[in-house]
Amino acid sequence: MKGEAMLEAMQAARRWLLYRPNAEGRKIPYYVNGKPRSGILDSPEDVSQLATYPEAIAALERTGQGCGLGFALGPDGNGGYWQGIDLDDVEANGLADLANSLPGYVEISPSGKGAHAIGYGAKFDNMGNDGSGIEAYSTGRFFTFTGNIVRDSE
Repeated sequence: MKGEAMLEAMQAARRWLLYRPNAEGRKIPYYVNGKPRSGILDSPEDVSQLATYPEAIAALERTGQGCGLGFALGPDGNGGYWQGIDLDDVEANGLADLANSLPGYVEISPSGKGAHAIGYGAKFDNMGNDGSGIEAYSTGRFFTFTGNIVRDSE
């Protein structure tokens, strides 16, 4: 699915939330009702508190500066999974070719140095930070959302 089509599918999904950085700069997810995202992630209780894109935009406008939009990865309830690949410091880690070849929706991360790719497919084992600058998740995580699309890809 091309980037613009994936973005439209993301905006149609009830997977949105907000985030705020804490004192250490870590991005903490919040539901649009203002409560921190907690409990068992991807559980029915968690998923029921995720918002539509318009609801998240409205909450962001109410909340104001210092917050941002987030997209929750994980199961969609229909057998598929929202997935993401996080590339840290693309230039320093030599990941430009990878960033330019990833499928789905690919955008520049909030730092301006990294990239996020969001797609949809089968569940896979999460790959956390191993020092390579590459992380990949299909459950239990959220990605910040900037809207700064890298390119329209296949």
